[in-house]
Amino acid sequence: MAGQPARYEGPHPENHERNLDQTILTMKTNAHRHSIHSRLDISSDAALVRLVAPLVLGALALSGPVKGEVVSDFSTATWEWVAGSSPPVTFAAADGQLKIGAQFKQPTNPNAAGNTYANMGWTNELRLVLGQTLEVRVDLISVSQADVFAFLGWSSNWNPGEAYVLMANPDELGLMKAHQGPNSFSFPFWETMPTIEGPVTLALRLTPTGERGSSLLITTTVLDRGTGAVLHHRRYLDTPQVDAVVPSPGPHGIRSRVPEPGRAYTGGGFVPWVGIWHVTDGQQPPVELVLDNLEYAYLPTLAIENAVLLTWPTTSEQFEVWGALKVAGTWEKLTEPVFEVNGMRQMTVPVSLADTMKIFQLQQVRAP
Repeated sequence: MAGQPARYEGPHPENHERNLDQTILTMKTNAHRHSIHSRLDISSDAALVRLVAPLVLGALALSGPVKGEVVSDFSTATWEWVAGSSPPVTFAAADGQLKIGAQFKQPTNPNAAGNTYANMGWTNELRLVLGQTLEVRVDLISVSQADVFAFLGWSSNWNPGEAYVLMANPDELGLMKAHQGPNSFSFPFWETMPTIEGPVTLALRLTPTGERGSSLLITTTVLDRGTGAVLHHRRYLDTPQVDAVVPSPGPHGIRSRVPEPGRAYTGGGFVPWVGIWHVTDGQQPPVELVLDNLEYAYLPTLAIENAVLLTWPTTSEQFEVWGALKVAGTWEKLTEPVFEVNGMRQMTVPVSLADTMKIFQLQQVRAP
């Protein structure tokens, strides 16, 4: 099983939230007017910026290209898919949707829960890129029974068995990390939710972080398919160390690997996939899971530039920005680009120049 769910009523590990919600930074600025010939002195204390020129701001930037692709809208038979199971599980594109049918005639085995599970994967390989977020999403249209789970997975194409899996049904949701070896997986979290009525969109976001991308920020989201309203949102940071997971036995009595073996999966190629898991006693009638619109996208990453922004009013005269380590030091002209925004000219100065420049001034360009 690349990842199996189950209801878990014990405590959930919260230590991996680690203040991961977006932080809004506010800087108070001095409202006093200053001459365009005034100077800006940046203190050697990185936490202190002494305002002597018109305005200093921390710059915000979006980095990373945006591109996306519909893996399949299931409007026709999809030859690029490979089924991970044979009957009694069937995968069929019908009415513009993927319908997964199953009738497991044996009970779910808590020690090998993959006996009532099947998946279907895309053959094309995607890569995780440091500084970018990769999102994979699929629409969950319906499940025929409450104990039927949809899987949205992200599996290594280089190290078989390594995967992250979002699992959901109308009132339960969990994240599974699969490891190499048979029946080897752990649950970073498992939660019950208010019963969801109607189609939803399941989204799994992966963002490499840390030293050389050694950690992976995993964001799971459930959206109302019609309105886009967020019904569930949870983040988990997988680090190179051994991280806390749900104790075993976990949801639905499934026995999993505790502790998990560490090492976030960030390198190599990966493929997205979908699947079905049925928690059953082997006596249930046939069940059906309906999915639509499997997609992926590389999303831009919001970052705070390690820089200061110099601004001065736009005038008919031309000015150059010069910097020095101290007033009596050697002054050098900055060659950073200058932009005009709302009647102000602006230059972004990287903080990396602080070793050689802490004071800045404008010098008027004289006609030859």
